[in-house]
Amino acid sequence: MYIKKSKIEHVIQFVVDDNNLYYRDADHCFLVNNKKIMDNADDIKLINHSYISFFNRDYTKTIIYNLNTLQLKKISKNISITDNRFAENEFLSYKFSDDYMSFQFVTYNILEDKVCIETNLFNTYFSFYFDKKIISEDNNSIKLITLSGSELWQFPLSPLGGTEYEPGKTDKIDKILGIAHGNIWFYTDFGRLVALDLETGDVVKKISGNPSDKNSTYEMALGLGDCFFRPSDKNIVSVSGFDFQIIDTEQLAVTEQYDFREADPMGIGTYRSVYSPMLQGDYFTFLGEKEEDYGGIRWAGIFDYKVRKLVWEYEVISEEECNETRNQLVPPQPLYMSGNKLYIKDIKDNLYIFEREDIQ
Repeated sequence: MYIKKSKIEHVIQFVVDDNNLYYRDADHCFLVNNKKIMDNADDIKLINHSYISFFNRDYTKTIIYNLNTLQLKKISKNISITDNRFAENEFLSYKFSDDYMSFQFVTYNILEDKVCIETNLFNTYFSFYFDKKIISEDNNSIKLITLSGSELWQFPLSPLGGTEYEPGKTDKIDKILGIAHGNIWFYTDFGRLVALDLETGDVVKKISGNPSDKNSTYEMALGLGDCFFRPSDKNIVSVSGFDFQIIDTEQLAVTEQYDFREADPMGIGTYRSVYSPMLQGDYFTFLGEKEEDYGGIRWAGIFDYKVRKLVWEYEVISEEECNETRNQLVPPQPLYMSGNKLYIKDIKDNLYIFEREDIQ
């Protein structure tokens, strides 16, 4: 059972990690668990559960907050650190030119404030890193590249196809999901799930929930929505509308699918619409509109997809408040779980914090 514990106003941006809250308020203050750490902060980012990075307000300095020592440290303003650890205190990073018109792919040691490795990759963004290789993508293709700059393969996106409404348009990658059993999986803008052989870049599997792909080389499934890579078994979970599916990445097949409204008619089945599902362990959190709601999203909940049951829901914003102030929850701000707490932000920048309490 989660109980509402507090509400913090004027929260512009926040990240959570292991029951700790890091956020920036409307006055550009950086705060940790409601304790102000620094003024003039912008664009906070969690790095590998070890650091928080942010800029000063005029973007002339980058500041690192060490989550272990609780110390602030200024680093080179030209360095943009990613969440990918290369070695101890060393992270994959982008080193920008002074005019920020170009950049180089480097590794950067946060504690020593120095570039350790300068690669031969310039003006190349990446979306996935593993085993000293990166997956890079643009509007036309996806590539596997080594940190030394060697391109191992390239897969063009045009063969994925368009839609019945835009047959000539090239599909785009929405999200790289992960690597499993020698394949890399990604989800596309047109609702397709694709696996490529990691060694060759050849297509291993294509699954689609897009009606345009009937009578094609795609294996058809229920509509694919938000897709998540489940680290525990390296399978993929899809939550779309009211359809739940598990794609077994070893069998290359959909092995479980059900309509969770039908599975739990008196629980999640009382919702007309479900938004922003987020996989978190054996659950997915969501925002929702009840059948009788028409003024905006006011509810949040947690669904246990293994037992197929709604286990928690809460009316975050009352009907009266929604009608009088037009305040509501919005899909870009999902319900986060961290440790024994829940966090959710409304459209008026109020952050609500819930804490789990065991019923005796």
